[in-house]
This record gives sequence, structure tokens and C-alpha cells, in this order.
Amino acid sequence: MLNELEHRGCIVDLIDDTPAEIPLDSQIFIELPSIDGARITGRLRRRLGQRVTVDVSRNNNQQQRYFPRVTGGLKVEYRAVANSDTATRSWMQGLTIADSSWYAPEGEVEFSPSGLRCADGIGCNVGDLLLMSLHTTNSARPIRATGRVVRTPRDAYANRSIAVEFVDIGDNDLETLARHTCDRQRAALEQD
Repeated sequence: MLNELEHRGCIVDLIDDTPAEIPLDSQIFIELPSIDGARITGRLRRRLGQRVTVDVSRNNNQQQRYFPRVTGGLKVEYRAVANSDTATRSWMQGLTIADSSWYAPEGEVEFSPSGLRCADGIGCNVGDLLLMSLHTTNSARPIRATGRVVRTPRDAYANRSIAVEFVDIGDNDLETLARHTCDRQRAALEQD
């Protein structure tokens, strides 16, 4: 239960089965299902029994994805297509689409098994359908997926990005991406 939200910090009452051995200054993720799927990311500052104080680095009160995103070890190429079953079916069956309209964003790609966020280099709009090629460090071949643009946010410098929800991704490729996501989460937690 979230008791109060301070500037960049909050106090949380944890449920009874929360491990007591979480060290201070650990990076933690707290799900708040009673507040419409909200999630807090931050560092454990203080703990007194089941009450903890967290220095909040990110507070997302309107969670719109199924899994938390991570960064690192993923290269993406994408191109927009008309809402065409033929193009997406051909892509997912392994056919090559040879033209120069593929875009490979530079910089960090935030990703999860349900979608990703990256730089927008082709002027996507919400609702656009994308063919995507994802290259992970633990996969011998690119992962093919299709995705739909769900948001086009801008950062503080007015750089535009796209948030994409996967529409179609093979079961084995989804498992590969989920495993890569878990590996990146583990690596991030070990650094802290």
C-alpha cells in the first residue's frame, strides 16, 4: 500500500511475504495493482519492518505495457507498411523485403517481450504497422516481428520516439526475447 508520495520519494507498506534480506540501496521495482497497475522504480533508502522508503527514479501511474522495459543488447530495424495482411504474412513466413526503406535507429532501445521504444526516423504515426527485425546478443538469427505504433512521445530535447506493441512474433522468438530481457534485468540489478 502506497502511503504517501513525497518529492522523488515514497513510503510503501510491503506485503508479508516480501524478502527481508533486500539490501539498502538496491534498485527495486514495486507493482501497485491497487492504483491501476502503477509501478515505482527506485532505490531502497530505509526499511523498518514491512515499511520501506524508496528514492523514486521513475513513477509510472498509468502502466500501458505488460512487462517492464530494459535497455541494451538489442538492435532494431523497421519499416512501415500499409495495413496489409499479405505483407505481414510474407514477412513472418521469412520472405525478404529488399528495399532501402528500412530504418535502424541509433541510441538506446528500450524493450520487453511485449514491445519496444526507440527513435523514430521515418515519421511514424499512432496506428502505423511496422515490419521489424530484432537482433539480440543471444540469438543466432534476427527475430522477425510485426508491431503497431501506440505512442509517439518526444523527449526534453524534442527528439521523437515511437512506442511499439508487438502484434505478431513467433513463439520461439518471443521466448528468445523474454530470455534476453531477463538477462538484461539481471545484469542491471547486479551492477547496482
